[in-house]
Amino acid sequence: MYNDFFKKEIYLKKIDSTNNYLKLTSFEDNFIIYTFNQTKGRGRRNREWLDFKNKNLAISFLIRSTIDPIWLICTASLSLIDVLNSLNIKNSWIKWPNDIYINDKKLSGILAESVWSDKKIEKVIIGIGININNNIKDLIKLNNATSIYIETGKKQNLKTIYKGFKRELSKWLIELIENKNFNLIRNKWKELSLISSKKIKWINGDNIIYGLINDIKDDGTLVIKTIDDNLYEVKSGDVLLDEVN
Repeated sequence: MYNDFFKKEIYLKKIDSTNNYLKLTSFEDNFIIYTFNQTKGRGRRNREWLDFKNKNLAISFLIRSTIDPIWLICTASLSLIDVLNSLNIKNSWIKWPNDIYINDKKLSGILAESVWSDKKIEKVIIGIGININNNIKDLIKLNNATSIYIETGKKQNLKTIYKGFKRELSKWLIELIENKNFNLIRNKWKELSLISSKKIKWINGDNIIYGLINDIKDDGTLVIKTIDDNLYEVKSGDVLLDEVN
C-alpha cells in the first residue's frame, strides 16, 4: 500500500476534455479524474491532441496551492518516466517544459491551466495525455509520435497504466507539496531533461533564439546561452532540439 495524495478520483466513460471538466466544476483540492475516451483533447496554445478511444489515457488533477505550475508539470513528467522504467522502456526523457519523449518520438504532452478568482489563482489543473495502445497506422500523420505499444510490442491494460501513474504521481506530489523537497525534484528533472549543452532553437511567437541549454533554474526557468555568450532566461515557448548548424 502507498500513500495516496489524492482525496478522490473519478473515472469518466467519455468526456470532451478532462481539463475542461475540472475547470468547470467546484471540486476540492487533490482531485484526479481519468478517461480512456477523450474526444477533444488539446495541448499548449490550443493545439489539437489526437485521442483514440480505448487506446489513449487522459488524466487531469486539481491542486489548490501557491506552488508554481511548472513544478506540477514536473511531477507529472517524472511520474510517467517512472512508469516507463517499470515497463523496461529505455531512453525516455523530458523535453522542457511539458513533453515526454522516447528517443526522438513524442509519447505524451502535459497542459497546465490556472483558474483565477479576484486576481488570485484559485486552482491549477494539470492534464496529461499518453499514447498507450496506438499502432503505427494510428499515428502515421504525426511524424514524431510513438506509443507504449509501439515501443514494447505488447498491448497494455489502460487501467493498470493509470494506477501506476497515480501511484508515482502521489509519491512526487508528496515530495513537492508536503515535504517541500524542491532540490530532489529539480535535480531529477534536470537529469531526465537531457538538454544540458544541447543545441536548440527557442520559439515564442515572433521571438526566436538559437543557442545552447545552459541551466534550469530553481523556478523552472530555462537559461539559454547564445553563440555570442549572452544568457537568456525563458519560462514559456517551444524548444526544438538540434536546430543549430
